[in-house]
Amino acid sequence: MGWRGYVIANKGRMGRVAMRDSGKTFATKAAAIKNMKGDNNKWMKKNYSPEWVEKANFEYGAVPDGKFKDGSQGNKSLLKWHDATAPCQHPMCIEWNRNKPENLENRSPEEQRMHNVPWTCLLGLVY
Repeated sequence: MGWRGYVIANKGRMGRVAMRDSGKTFATKAAAIKNMKGDNNKWMKKNYSPEWVEKANFEYGAVPDGKFKDGSQGNKSLLKWHDATAPCQHPMCIEWNRNKPENLENRSPEEQRMHNVPWTCLLGLVY
């Protein structure tokens, strides 16, 4: 089983949407994402303005082929999964995930407690 790339886009008042690549699958996650970015860039240049592309705020990923059902229900499930597993984008959380305590020598007691914090929002915020 291979990896299938996907893209998440903002759709204005319609919220966000996930779309999976309908082409071939790839041996690695990185290859699937690279292909999805290339396909999406070509599509967007041909069909949309640069302003719309910027507002879409694309996010890319890849999942094992078959993880979600085909069709819109599968894409809705993919979006829900993506949001539950994506790293937080708060500046403090980005910095934390870049410098996780296991990467620092002589951790403080607070850093020891934070050691097992996953790629989530450290502030406990819900989006």
